[in-house]
Amino acid sequence: MVRVRAQTAKLATWAARYHWVVALLAYTLLSIIITFPFVFHLNDSKLGPTFEGDMLFSSWQLWWFQHALSTGQDPNYTNYLFALLPQVAVLIQHQANMVLGLFFMYFMSPFGAINLTILVGFVFSGFTMYLLAAEFVSNKLACFVAGFLFDFCTYHFYRAEYHLGLATLYALPFMVWRIFIFYKKPTIANALLASLGLSLLILTDQYLMAYFLLPFAILFLLGKLLSDFKWFKIKNNLLLGGLILIVTCVLCFLPLSVYLKIDPDVQAAFKNASQGTTYSLSADLLSFFVPDQTNFLFGNNSSIIYHNFTSEEISSYLGFVAIILGIGAFLPRSNRHKNSLFWLIFGFSGLLLSLGPAIQIGGVSYRELPFYNWIYGWSALSFFRAPDRMAIVPMFALALLSAYSSNSLFLWLAKKRAPLYFAPLLAALVMSLSLVEHLPYSFPYPIVKIPNSPLYQIMAQDKEPGKVLDLPVFPYANYQYYQTLHQRPIVTGYLSRTTTQAWDSVETLPNLPQLYSDKWYSFLDLTQREIYPVEEGFKAGLQQNNIRYVVLHRNSGEAIYPKLYQFLLEKLGAPFYDNNQEGFAAWKIESGQPLESEKFRFRLVSGWAFGEMTLLKDGVVERPVLQSGVLSLYSPREVSRSLSVEIRPFDEPKTIQVRLNGAVVATVKAEQPSQIYTIDLKNLALQKGDNSLEIVSLEACHIYHNGVCRSFGVRNVQFTDSLALTPLSHKG
Repeated sequence: MVRVRAQTAKLATWAARYHWVVALLAYTLLSIIITFPFVFHLNDSKLGPTFEGDMLFSSWQLWWFQHALSTGQDPNYTNYLFALLPQVAVLIQHQANMVLGLFFMYFMSPFGAINLTILVGFVFSGFTMYLLAAEFVSNKLACFVAGFLFDFCTYHFYRAEYHLGLATLYALPFMVWRIFIFYKKPTIANALLASLGLSLLILTDQYLMAYFLLPFAILFLLGKLLSDFKWFKIKNNLLLGGLILIVTCVLCFLPLSVYLKIDPDVQAAFKNASQGTTYSLSADLLSFFVPDQTNFLFGNNSSIIYHNFTSEEISSYLGFVAIILGIGAFLPRSNRHKNSLFWLIFGFSGLLLSLGPAIQIGGVSYRELPFYNWIYGWSALSFFRAPDRMAIVPMFALALLSAYSSNSLFLWLAKKRAPLYFAPLLAALVMSLSLVEHLPYSFPYPIVKIPNSPLYQIMAQDKEPGKVLDLPVFPYANYQYYQTLHQRPIVTGYLSRTTTQAWDSVETLPNLPQLYSDKWYSFLDLTQREIYPVEEGFKAGLQQNNIRYVVLHRNSGEAIYPKLYQFLLEKLGAPFYDNNQEGFAAWKIESGQPLESEKFRFRLVSGWAFGEMTLLKDGVVERPVLQSGVLSLYSPREVSRSLSVEIRPFDEPKTIQVRLNGAVVATVKAEQPSQIYTIDLKNLALQKGDNSLEIVSLEACHIYHNGVCRSFGVRNVQFTDSLALTPLSHKG
């Protein structure tokens, strides 16, 4: 008996000395149990019930990151997406996770590496919050509760399913922990570790930098200037603070330098995304207090409320356990000090900013709020478009405040000489209740098997180079996941910011506007049509653009699938691979003869609303123009030709100008909206080769309520002289 007590005392002494090891092991075990059976399916499954979303893009980014580095390419640009262009900007995100993923890829697939990164994120998010809380309270059980509440919250569960960078929550408490340690003990070692913490957060996700680091830095510096100004009078502190900034800049400059030289098209894509989605990606006030609609216990009831929300990303629920513990932190007088007040202000500020430009309650917008635009209205920060991603700030603050309240509660129990097991049981009860509030779906945690069709092995083994056209046309992320299997360039793509130039490249293929997943209902059939005479069939267009495979995905366009399948049968013949169970049908395109060089040919270039084509009477189609629609007209020789173009202004009078190779050849006042105007272009001097035909509105385009910009429609571009070509409307 004495020996057992001695061993128990020795174990307790070891656990107290190495409490962080015990905490790390406990968070590891909890992460495995709560996400069970995820740990046993890292290489073949995705967390959550659906195989979709940004996590597929993250797995592609990791694959491309490794491929680009191994082949000496810049990973921020690729010719594997929107492959009809020389290259497009990828702008690698989550650089810290990419480096970690490279290590995991030595023994796992790209998706397996992403999954392991997510699981590691669960382990270390709780652990780093535990370390941070230990800087403010002495009771390690209270610190563990704080880490649990922060780790297994709605925000983390949601982001772990969809957003790799935002799911890497351990970067937040680690950075704050190292900053506070440096503040308490400014040494070179602590300065370097603070730089590491800052760099890790910045390179984990740019949204975490803007939505967590920026408000934290403002409030932290302001708070210390007001409460401890003498700290800033010490020269050594300032020098070490400068060292932190210098080292952080050195570590982050190269990965982020690409943002200093992005081209105007990408800048415009950032701007358009921000202008069009900031309101819809702002948090609804009710979402902080109503359990998520995916919650296994409360979801059926709360889904009625969530159905009214306008936000596209809902992960803000704080939990009443955390709220009660957060409020309870201020009941003991000993907890009412500047540190706890700082976390209260920080959390409330984050909640206020996450509401975005207007307060929304139950999907109803009540009034404008100025606070978000005070910070993020500046041009340098205006492209951050999702205020609801700041919901982690109040959750972060509540977790720390819960450490204060739990610490006080456990100290009170000790003073009352409660049994030693009482505090752990109470902590377990608190954590269990919190998990019930936040756990989505069910237990075991749902996972979905990653598809791995033999089709992609066949495509990968084909030695003949060529691109892949995935149908229906749409930026589905799973198309890029499949690319990691067949490793061929694809015609479309799923990017964080897709430029109009990228979509313009897709529009150059015949029939593509009719093959978008959300446009099929506009066409009774898929007969080949365009606003100009088409001199090549669908198959010839594929051959001319070196497209080797066409893959039709049933699950990405269930409604349009039968029509697309029949269309492809008519144009390309029988598929070489057809598996209804997998939802794939594929056609192999053999090389064809080059187009006749003696024929005049039109093609779209830029300025057209991608994926939009309206079917009019008598089989005529109309394409909307943003501001300036550009066509390319190939001429086999220098010659004079006459053309006519029909235009229709949409909502406002327009002055329409037509330019051939930059020179103005016609100007028309289109004063009646919706009326058709015919522009006759006589004796145009065409040069041999490609000629640029630009149809432009001199007035600004009309901006609709959803941010869409449209000016006028174009139809019936055709030759009117004796050499005129007959517009094709055939099945070939």
